[in-house]
Amino acid sequence: MGEIKTVVDRSNDLTINTATGKITIDDIINAARGYLSKSPTSRVLWNFLQADGSEISSDEFQRLQRVVSGLPAASMKRKIAVVVSREVGYGLSRVSQACAQIPGVQAEYHIVYSLDEAMAWLKEGEERKRTSSDSQG
Repeated sequence: MGEIKTVVDRSNDLTINTATGKITIDDIINAARGYLSKSPTSRVLWNFLQADGSEISSDEFQRLQRVVSGLPAASMKRKIAVVVSREVGYGLSRVSQACAQIPGVQAEYHIVYSLDEAMAWLKEGEERKRTSSDSQG
């Protein structure tokens, strides 16, 4: 049995979901509902490096996207980085990315094998925002 722990870092506008063990689509849905139900951040990291989602089907990912698109916070623009360790995980993440094109979900996805690469992508544009706001003040 798997689990997903969620940590919200408001100072960096970042939610980190870390999955371990054999996870199901319901585990992912519950985690997504949890962080999207209360003042969600604009950047989200899903860490699946220690998780096994090999039994999750593409139909289940479509169900995930339907559930998420029905949440009020789904219309908020966000960046979502997904980190996976195995080819099967990468394939399922790509299915999820394709399903995310459902109307109402305003997310840009990036699927990688490295936490460092995921964090770098999530932080892209951050320096420009700081520089821009510093020069305005």
